Amino acid sequence: MYRHSCHLFWADEGQRHEYGQDGLDYDRGYDSSVLLRHPGLKGRNSVPFERMRTSMSKIRLAAFDFDGTLVPKDIPNLDLETDIVALLQKLRQQGVYITVATGRHPSYILKRIHRFTFDAIVGYSGNVTLIANQLQAFIFDPAVVRQIAAYAGQLPQLDVTAYTREGIACCGSRKHQAELKARLAQTERICDLNGVTEFLLSEESSVPAMRVSRICLHYADSAQASAIQTAFPKQFHDYRLVRTGNRQMEVLHAGRSKATETLKLAARFQVRADQVAAVGDDENDLEMLQRFHPSYYVGSHHPLLQQAATYTAASCRDVLAALTNKEGERNA
Repeated sequence: MYRHSCHLFWADEGQRHEYGQDGLDYDRGYDSSVLLRHPGLKGRNSVPFERMRTSMSKIRLAAFDFDGTLVPKDIPNLDLETDIVALLQKLRQQGVYITVATGRHPSYILKRIHRFTFDAIVGYSGNVTLIANQLQAFIFDPAVVRQIAAYAGQLPQLDVTAYTREGIACCGSRKHQAELKARLAQTERICDLNGVTEFLLSEESSVPAMRVSRICLHYADSAQASAIQTAFPKQFHDYRLVRTGNRQMEVLHAGRSKATETLKLAARFQVRADQVAAVGDDENDLEMLQRFHPSYYVGSHHPLLQQAATYTAASCRDVLAALTNKEGERNA
């Protein structure tokens, strides 16, 4: 059983600081009148369409997932489309802060998106935040990195990648390392940080000096994922696994998620929790969709997310159309 303290690293200061779980007292209640019905949205709750403008005026921060929400999945390096940019700009003109909450590193968003500037970026599913050019990162205890690598090494067909300043470091599999390099080279995809390291975590003697801000477990058999996801917190009490991407689970501290870090951003912008809208399409968006109202699930194949969200939409365009009080070009 492993239990370790949290460390937050302010990159521009070059120092580590200890923080509590949150330190902020959020209002967990919400007014059901905030919820609305849009012709392009399917939801559990509704209010008359004529009340939409009054209801939406309460939204002051909108948090968007990136891949599969703002941009299509698996299309490398695509910038935001023109109509999405126009709707985001209109939303900003209405006084709404616009943030991204993604499994990517903020540097990836900055390299890829040139047509719109977000007010803040929550990256690595809550482990990293960028606001006002200031990067705040959760740093895994080096002992935890080694223990998770050892844990994965005991299970068949399971490997680990750790995201460091040096790049993405694979654990004990040269095959996995070669596949990752080949995939990035074939797609010419913009990579988080500095590409793939030449060393393996199992070979790297300087792990204690590494600043690891993201750890992912990669599995070959989807049938084993649920069992691993259940067993992992029993071994590592302060951590949990969230599925992100194809056959991949991300290690998150129990007190961090897209939702918790979006709440902290809201407090910094002097926005109440009931003035935040959330939009997502994957399991690492679940807590955001549960926590904020209204929330929007973009998709149709994930019952758990459909149940968690206030509404289900076919595309981010429909969500932005609702948030800007304008009927979208395509209905969900």
